[in-house]
Amino acid sequence: IKMLSWKGAVVLDPFNGAGTTGVACKLLGRSYIGIELSETYYNISLSRFKKTDKILRRQKYRLFP
Repeated sequence: IKMLSWKGAVVLDPFNGAGTTGVACKLLGRSYIGIELSETYYNISLSRFKKTDKILRRQKYRLFP
């Protein structure tokens, strides 16, 4: 993702799964579209995205008080 896209780019993952690509996109400043048919995996990825958002918000406030 880091090598083949730029900050702000949109990354499409047609097989979202547990959301690993989406988490990497959030950490690297990319937008993300994930497609997943399984509700189980959708819920797993949603949980991971929420945790990643919390971590990024905490780091932002620590770095820029």
